[in-house]
Amino acid sequence: MRYLDRYLNELIDYGGIPTTRAEVILDMQRAGNPQPVIDRWLQGQEYAAILRARQNRITTRIFIATP
Repeated sequence: MRYLDRYLNELIDYGGIPTTRAEVILDMQRAGNPQPVIDRWLQGQEYAAILRARQNRITTRIFIATP
C-alpha cells in the first residue's frame, strides 16, 4: 500500500499546476472521462516526464575538450 500511496500523492504537472495524481484522476473522473482515457493520459504524462528528465541530463552535461 505504501507504493500506491506514494504514487497517488506524487505531484505532477496538470495544466501547469502541481497536482497530486489522485486529484488529477478525481478531476478527470468528474469530467466524465472513461477510465481507459485517464490511464492513457497518466501513461503519457509519465513518459513525457522521463523524456524531459533525459533531455535535462543531456543539456546540463559539461563537455571538456582534452588537448
